[in-house]
Amino acid sequence: MAKDRCTHCVTGPEGVAGHDHLFSYSMGPSEMHFQCRSCGSAWSRRYGPGSTFTWESIHSPSGKDVPGRPGTAPP
Repeated sequence: MAKDRCTHCVTGPEGVAGHDHLFSYSMGPSEMHFQCRSCGSAWSRRYGPGSTFTWESIHSPSGKDVPGRPGTAPP
């Protein structure tokens, strides 16, 4: 996680996209992990009850790489 969070990460992600500076990083069995282009903060997004998304700050993304993630090559 970054030393200082950007304004968007201080406020916290919401909805399906989180905020404009997040990109999908990896995925686990029941969640997607995202990282912020601005400050490097990592987030986990889960699909919750009532068709909502819940976001949780995490130390670092884990799981399988998401195709098209910055820094990854296509298979």
